[in-house]
Amino acid sequence: MDSKLVEFTQPFEGFMKFTRDDEVGQKLIDTLGQELFSASDSFQTFSECMQLIQLNSDRFLEVRAYLSYSNMLRSLYEYYVGIFKLNYGNTRSLDSIAVDDLMNKEARKLINFYHPLESVLNLNYPDSVPIEFGRDFRTIRNRISHADHRRMQDESERSEISVAEFFKKYHFFIHKMISHPQFSWDGEKYAGYEWAPVNEFTQVLREKI
Repeated sequence: MDSKLVEFTQPFEGFMKFTRDDEVGQKLIDTLGQELFSASDSFQTFSECMQLIQLNSDRFLEVRAYLSYSNMLRSLYEYYVGIFKLNYGNTRSLDSIAVDDLMNKEARKLINFYHPLESVLNLNYPDSVPIEFGRDFRTIRNRISHADHRRMQDESERSEISVAEFFKKYHFFIHKMISHPQFSWDGEKYAGYEWAPVNEFTQVLREKI
């Protein structure tokens, strides 16, 4: 394991080690399922809006497409960060530079996995992942997650990547990163989760009604 990554998986006050089979590990796995479900649901909404935008000029559709894609990126980023924590068995947050590197490695693994078949059908299939991918993914996640004025800057004002630029440059990799995990996290499995906070919230809603 890279020594740079080991540094961020050591015990630290307020954080704990865990295994996949203990209570913390199982709760993290449930959390990962919830983040992937959220990302998948947002991606489906985005895909539907994108098709409609080709045929309609509707501001509501445009806003929904932007927000659903943005929300998908946020949830997808958190899903993979949770996977990294699960792999290292520690609840401590990883250093941002380490996460950038891990995101690049995940994208590269998927590109290499699908390369033998898809490169035959797609002559433009990429051979590599841009080194800036992980950093730009983190930048987008941060901008989406916080109420920051820089989210509304136009092209002439920006010093960092926008959602539109991110889509143009990286959507191919994002599509692989959201599609591949769904082979083992299907809809029936989502429905089978207890997700205690969901049950609690549902109960409150029913009592309110």
